[in-house]
Amino acid sequence: MAKPIAASKTTLVKPTFDHLLVVQDWTIQELKLADLLVPLIASEQGVSGLVQLTSKIGLNCQKYQTPVKPSTIGNSKR
Repeated sequence: MAKPIAASKTTLVKPTFDHLLVVQDWTIQELKLADLLVPLIASEQGVSGLVQLTSKIGLNCQKYQTPVKPSTIGNSKR
């Protein structure tokens, strides 16, 4: 059985957790916290909640990715 999270840690994590669930657009710093959401979402919402989380992470990551031009793929000079 997992140990319960200490109250002081819970009070620090809960506002951030709630914020990330409500806000549609995440900053790069908030995306770095996404791996912490996986066990929290899974314990609260089960596996079905992870599908929505994965989709939200994917959409937010797309904002920060630079498109690759097809002509540059495989043509790097070393």
